[in-house]
Amino acid sequence: LIGGKGHRLGVEIAARHDQVRAHQHQRVVGRGIRFDFQRAGGLPQQVEIFERVADRIGQPPPVIDTRDVLADPKGMLTALCAACDIPFSNAMLSWPAGRRASDGVWAPAWYGSVERSTGFGPPDERPLPQLEARLARIEEAARPLYERLRRFRLGATTA
Repeated sequence: LIGGKGHRLGVEIAARHDQVRAHQHQRVVGRGIRFDFQRAGGLPQQVEIFERVADRIGQPPPVIDTRDVLADPKGMLTALCAACDIPFSNAMLSWPAGRRASDGVWAPAWYGSVERSTGFGPPDERPLPQLEARLARIEEAARPLYERLRRFRLGATTA
């Protein structure tokens, strides 16, 4: 799966099932609220999906990182298509601007730049902001899952 532009945890798949269970139950305190990865959704659930798929097909499914895709869209999509045994098409590199029926209910809240886009933009090279302590603890707790997933990411294929 691809994380959004600017996300710290752009790669979101992989890890061993027993380690996932340990991380899913880890809680991080922030602003007096207990943050529970299992209930919050996201990375632990994607790791669990990765494990189920890997067990079923006998190998890790493809993982791609947003930064890699933005740095080399054609190379990364070529690699992803090869990993999925589907043909690559240059039509994957651009699209008409506008909303699509497949965008879902969150589109008005999150997809403004996506709806204006007609292709892949360059990766955001700005340094990541310093996180306040409560958010840094959440990132620290999620980092091991991210790093495990990152090990499985595809590299670009040059055509």
